[in-house]
Amino acid sequence: MSAMFPEKVLKPSKRLRVYTEGNADLISNLPECLLVNIFSFLPMRDLIRTSVLSKGWRYLWTQAPNLDFDQSLFENCLCYDWLCQCHESKMGKFVEFLDRMLMFVDGRTISKFRLSFYYHKHFRYTESIDRWVHLAMTSKAHELILDFSKGYSLAFLRNVALYQMPHHPIAPTWLTVLKLHLCKFNLSSFEALSSLRSLFLRFVLVLDGSIGVLITKCPLLQDLSLKTCYFPDQFMNHPLDLKLKTLTIKNCYINEVMDTQVAGVRWTEDFSHKPIRSIHISAPNLLSFKFCGKHIWELSLKRMSHLVDAKIINDQTTIFPGQSQILHKLLKELDHAQALTLCSWFLQVLPLEGNQQSLETPLNNLKHLKLKVGLHTLEFLGIACLLRSSPNLESLTLITGKFAHIWEYDLDIEVLNELFDFNERLYWESQMWCFNCLKKIEIHEFFGTKFLMDMIKFVLKNSAVLESVVICFDERISSLTDPEYQDMSRLQFEINSFHRASSCAKILFL
Repeated sequence: MSAMFPEKVLKPSKRLRVYTEGNADLISNLPECLLVNIFSFLPMRDLIRTSVLSKGWRYLWTQAPNLDFDQSLFENCLCYDWLCQCHESKMGKFVEFLDRMLMFVDGRTISKFRLSFYYHKHFRYTESIDRWVHLAMTSKAHELILDFSKGYSLAFLRNVALYQMPHHPIAPTWLTVLKLHLCKFNLSSFEALSSLRSLFLRFVLVLDGSIGVLITKCPLLQDLSLKTCYFPDQFMNHPLDLKLKTLTIKNCYINEVMDTQVAGVRWTEDFSHKPIRSIHISAPNLLSFKFCGKHIWELSLKRMSHLVDAKIINDQTTIFPGQSQILHKLLKELDHAQALTLCSWFLQVLPLEGNQQSLETPLNNLKHLKLKVGLHTLEFLGIACLLRSSPNLESLTLITGKFAHIWEYDLDIEVLNELFDFNERLYWESQMWCFNCLKKIEIHEFFGTKFLMDMIKFVLKNSAVLESVVICFDERISSLTDPEYQDMSRLQFEINSFHRASSCAKILFL
């Protein structure tokens, strides 16, 4: 084994002389536990290099609490020159390098273990990857990150070869955090993850099971993040209570897989982009819920009595009958939330059915409201409805320029025309209600439209305890010509001249 670590590979650095006194090597005389603690702050590539600086340090790196093997960081590393005899390819070198390195960590307790490398199903190293994954999953690592996405620029899982996690049953007992990127697996392959508390899946294809099965196998799971993942239909439906504290669902789809063939050879897997149609869960311990997707068909969140933060962002470009009622019901289920983030589509759909003035159940617990809007006429009713229904609101954040263009309304056009039959230029001036608790307003990407100016004027006039208004100009302001700069200065002057119900209200322009 000693041949693997030649004694003279690198000349001692001149910097080491700074830490010597006479002929004594002060660094090498430090206690081993202190050296390991110092080494833990080094990048993995530099950490392994320490093995050639001193005979006493040859295997000291193996005791580091965090191990991070990233193929891209090692490709031009000197480690290859003295650890590997393979010169076939960069991948071949990395495979041999990692095979040798993992021999030193087998069976040891590790705080964080990360493997990141490029995978292609037609390479001949799949068996090696299987060994790495099995060792990583069965090690005593508390946090495990397996990232197969090196070399890919991904928006969707299209024309991408996914690594198949090993089928043999795995039951890690030490693992508390698991992060998987760009792979696929059978949920049934995991017997149990009895200690797992956090699971993050990104660009992952789950071939079977449901969220209920997942929770059964991970009884202590608290944090679940699913981003651009593909699941069986009805995966997100579960009638029983979940113990989750945070749940993030972003751009997830139904896993209908189609083969892509080149010259008759099955090359990659292509995926349909049918968004998950239904989410039905009950989570009384949930503190944070974030949803971002293409469609909201069926979204039911039961027993969210501890919810603090909720975020609903929908990129849908159509509106169908019944969706407004779904949103009213959803807001009723989110009535415990103290912070809420909504998008332009939500604001346009909300007033189409039911009471346009206010919600059936007020959002009495809501303290912080963030709206991604374009301040278009079609959003006015939804914005006003939310503000009227939030009597204890303390802060309002508007991120402008985010108007969602709805291309298809499957609704009665006469009803729509009647609903939005108001003078948009006088809309905010005609409103007759007040903010009793509002203390702070933030406006991002401000560009001085009349609709936004009118809303600022309305809020200043009707907020008796307002303390601050922070207006952040759109980044494009830096490219404006001199006359337009003068125009923006005029807008600042105009805003400062608006009547303020609160004598303490200060306006800050950034």
